[in-house]
Parts: sequence; structure tokens; C-alpha cells
Amino acid sequence: MVTEFEKTKKKVIKVFVNQGNDSLSQVSADGKEHNGVMYDIWKLVKEKLNNKYIFKEEFGEMSNYDKMVSDTAAGKYDLIIAPFSLTKERFEKINYTSNIILGKITILHLPKLTIYQQILSIYDNIVKGPLIILLISGFILALLLYYFEPKRYIKARAKDKYAWRRTLATVIASLFGEAGFLSENSTLSIPGLLIVLFIMIFAFFFVMLLQAYVTDKVISINENNTYTRENIKNQVLLCPEGYAVGKFMQRYGAKIEYHNKTIKELKEYYIKNKEKYIGISLDYFDAINEETDDLVTSTSPFGYSKMKWIVNKKYNTLLEDINYTLIPIHFNLYTYRICKKYVNDHDARLCNI
Repeated sequence: MVTEFEKTKKKVIKVFVNQGNDSLSQVSADGKEHNGVMYDIWKLVKEKLNNKYIFKEEFGEMSNYDKMVSDTAAGKYDLIIAPFSLTKERFEKINYTSNIILGKITILHLPKLTIYQQILSIYDNIVKGPLIILLISGFILALLLYYFEPKRYIKARAKDKYAWRRTLATVIASLFGEAGFLSENSTLSIPGLLIVLFIMIFAFFFVMLLQAYVTDKVISINENNTYTRENIKNQVLLCPEGYAVGKFMQRYGAKIEYHNKTIKELKEYYIKNKEKYIGISLDYFDAINEETDDLVTSTSPFGYSKMKWIVNKKYNTLLEDINYTLIPIHFNLYTYRICKKYVNDHDARLCNI
């Protein structure tokens, strides 16, 4: 048991733990158990420093990160456990700890293309061109095959009036990668074997080129259906007041409109005004938590930021102690393991420091 005398030797540190519903900071269903990436790491740090400090924790949900910085600078809090990005303006007011995890800047938005527009785009870019080429190539090759092997229909046990149709269907099937009938129904004449061999080689390369073409077009359509660094210039984005991600998006020419609203309130406001805004600028952890059937997170990267905690400038010793404690926590992969509990494998790179 710690005596009153021992308590007086310890510094009392006022800690604010920002709790939300995302994977960085969560509260259990009963509202009592606190967890998440940030708090789980903080518990490890706190355990190592309990012999030197008394941490008086206050839990709450605050969306305005600039206000948290101001509160810390004013002495309301000595330490805040929340994912802060480094900016020059904030650094003038408070100190940052060393890196905790990585964050990614993204946009939460409605798909740029409707389902109907996506179908039209697929038809124009993927179906129409290859289909025309396939039909023309198939018709020409079928004429050659029919000329050199006019008796193929007998091998296929088809009526003579269907001989041409059978040959055309065989060639077109080979262009789709199914060349079985092309070889099986050959009359085995030398000219016939040569034309069959030619068609099979042509079909092999045609299928390879078609796959490469379709893959390239699908990637292009997907890119056109999301926002990138290149296409957000002069576009208007919403951003919660006090978030640093908006400043980062301005580097690419985006226009940021800040609102004193929660993310959920911003989502409703954005959907009602979707003609005016292209989406909401958020940190990736906030964005993926707010995805719905309609709202998606941009797959294009807009940059990464190193997430840190903040400390009152008067407490340089506390800052040094926290940073010193974090070194073995990171080195022994405790941070990585904690982070991995809350993110999927695709986002595991954000756990690497």
C-alpha cells in the first residue's frame, strides 16, 4: 500500500483520455471498460510510470483536436491520450511525445459514379471495343478455317446446312480460351492442321492481350470512381473543426470547409449537400468506422502522419519519461501487437513505427 508520505513525493498528472467509437479509442457496451489502440498502449506506459506519478484520468469524447491542444496549453490537462498529428501551430503551444502509430489521410465520400454510370463505363471501356475486335477476328478466321477444312461439320456430327455456323462458333469459342473443338474436329489435312495451329496461336495471344486490356481498364475505372491527389484541386471538402487533416489536404489544392460538428453530423450534412461537397476529409481510422453501404473511403493515399500524444510544455520531465518508456514498448513489438488487435491485415502497415 502506498503511504500518504509516498504519495506526496509523486507528481499528480491530469490526463484526458479521448474516447470514441473507432478502433483508436473505444468504450465497452456498458460504458465502463476503456480500450482501443491508444489507451491499451497508454496502460503499458502508465504501469511503468506509476512509481513516479499519480495519473488522474478523465474520460470523454471531444472531436475538436485544436481545443484539446488549447486546453493542455492552458493547464486544464497535463497529458492527452489521443491521436494527434504534428503541426507548426500546435507545436508552438504544446509538446508532442514520440510516435505512437501511423495515421493515413483519406476522404469519406459517396461513389463518384452511380451504378448505372459504372455499367455504362464498363460497357464503353471494356465490353464494346474487345467485342467488336472479337467478332471481326472470329469472322475472318472462321472464313479461313471453313475454306481449308470445309468438312469439319462431319466430324462434329452436324448437318451440312449448319457447317458454317459450327465453324464460326468454334473459332469464337477458341478466342475466349476454349479451343477443344478447334483441334478435336480437325480433318487432319495438312492445310487444315496449319490453319488450326495458326488460330490456336492467335487465340492464345488474343486471350492474353484481352486479359491485360480488361485489367488495365478495370483499374482505370476504379481510379476514376475515387478521389486522388490529382483530381481534388479546387474541390470542396468538409472537415470537423480542429482536425489537422484538412490542412494536409489543402496541399493538393482542395478547398476545406470546417464545421463545428461531430463526424456523424457531418455525414448527414454532406449527404444533404452532396452537390456542393465531394466528401469529408478524415483520418483513416475515423473514416473506416463511418463507412456505410453508400459512403466509402478513398483508396488513393493522400499521405501518412505520425500519431502522437500531447504534453503540457511545463512537464518536460514527464515528456522524457513517456518517450523513454515507449522505446522498449515499440522495440518489443507491444505496440504492433496491440494495434493488430484492432485493424485488419490490409491496414497492418499503420501499426509499424
